[in-house]
Amino acid sequence: MTEHAATPADRPYHASWVDRVQVTAAGVPGGPWSAYVVLLLIAAGLLAIGSWIETGGSGVDVARIASAAYPAYVLALMAWLDLATLRALHAFRPALHEDAEQVERLRYELTTLPAVPTTLVTLAFGCLAIATAVLDPAGRGLAGLAPGAAAIRLMGDIVGISLLGVLLYHTLHQLRAVAHAQAAAAGIDLFRPAPLYAFSPVTAQTGIGLLAIPAYGLLTDPRGWTATGSFVVIGVTMAVATVAFLLPLVGMNRRIRMERDRLRADVGGRLQVALADLHAHIDAGDEGGVGRADRTLAALGREWDLLARLPTWPWHGTTLGAFASAMLVPITLWLIQRLLEHVV
Repeated sequence: MTEHAATPADRPYHASWVDRVQVTAAGVPGGPWSAYVVLLLIAAGLLAIGSWIETGGSGVDVARIASAAYPAYVLALMAWLDLATLRALHAFRPALHEDAEQVERLRYELTTLPAVPTTLVTLAFGCLAIATAVLDPAGRGLAGLAPGAAAIRLMGDIVGISLLGVLLYHTLHQLRAVAHAQAAAAGIDLFRPAPLYAFSPVTAQTGIGLLAIPAYGLLTDPRGWTATGSFVVIGVTMAVATVAFLLPLVGMNRRIRMERDRLRADVGGRLQVALADLHAHIDAGDEGGVGRADRTLAALGREWDLLARLPTWPWHGTTLGAFASAMLVPITLWLIQRLLEHVV
């Protein structure tokens, strides 16, 4: 997210508070990543104070402090995905019309969240955090805490859950924009596929970024996850990550298949003509004509087979492999955790 706070009149909507935060972070000495580190340290310090109060000054809960990474991670992940999307759009340019206005609009939609929906999502998930704390204080770990410790813990939950909601909305908005950008492709060239594959790294990184959240939770706070609860969270996250990876690419897959079918139909028509020519030469006893027709058929057959082998999903094998490997991480950690529970 690299837009300025003010939105020119030709932009489709105003930038969200998240984009304004990202612009501010970009202006911090050392760049936005140093701002995320500072945010992480501040959150960890507050949670350490709250944990110290909870224990009556006898120590701190390391797992609780580790949760300070979530807000910084979510903001950093959204910024990273925006940068990845800008790179993807640059690689995708050859497939677009030479229309600078269209490209600028796509760039804005791909990297900028709408102000009003983002605010509503933030408030909705913040209210959800408060509601769960009121309805089930024990489940949220608030029961029996001193007011100061409870306030710090509740504030951390509100921030974390609100940002999780914004991340989900960011994922939905950006991947819809990816699908829209791919639909705007002027032409499909199966023999120059680089532009067609441009956005698959973005959708894969989105899925991997989502999968990292339960994986980090299992590593830093294994005691806070019940067997059933963690399995459900991991299952849901894996499903969302898979949808995030695949769904925006379905439209491009359809267009690639249509283009391949068009090319094969053209070759099929030529094969029919070549076969008729071959039969005519055979009937006429023209051995030279038969040889020429046979070579033509062989060439067309190789083209037919080549087209059949062209991939129709717009990704490289390495992209798919990276995503598949990331899918295994949280479930592997879950299995190890369950094994250790029975061994220890």
